[in-house]
Amino acid sequence: MMLMDKIDSPSEQSLRVCTLEQRVRELEAELEDKEISLATRFDELGALTQLIELQRQDLESLRRSTPFLRAFKRLSSTPRFPVTPWYNRWFRRARKRIPQRAVRRIAESSFFDADWYRAQYPELANDRLARSNPALHYLKQGGFQGYDPGPNFDSAWYLEKYPDVRAIGVNPLFHYLLHGADEGRRIRPHQVK
Repeated sequence: MMLMDKIDSPSEQSLRVCTLEQRVRELEAELEDKEISLATRFDELGALTQLIELQRQDLESLRRSTPFLRAFKRLSSTPRFPVTPWYNRWFRRARKRIPQRAVRRIAESSFFDADWYRAQYPELANDRLARSNPALHYLKQGGFQGYDPGPNFDSAWYLEKYPDVRAIGVNPLFHYLLHGADEGRRIRPHQVK
């Protein structure tokens, strides 16, 4: 009796064959979908490879154009002699003028409060630059150290929230005054609109 129970009847065998044939069709359809997906991924990979190659070419062209910038850097970092050529004096004046505009813009903004800045960070009492010109100190150092220019602007949060600003190395408040306000960027985690 037990041996007979294990042997399937012809109808059961045909049912099993039909089930297996159905499963094979499903697996073949799934395989076809996977092959299409794989072909799509290979196309994407080819496009990305081309993009990387274009970026590599752009980088190489930038590297070729940097000797002028290196020469300018060497020129600006050479020791100063009593008599300097006119172009050195012109570059020096231009370098001084640009930060002064930025310092003036920060100092005149409603977000910068020199008294609050000095009082909030007592370690600045020993810093000559912070004592003489707190706006310049904030522009060059304080903004990157996470110091806030006043109670209404959070420098550390701004740099953390907007990594593009951190990447270009611009002072957070100065960026906000030039571009951030127009772009609708926030200045604090919980800014009232």
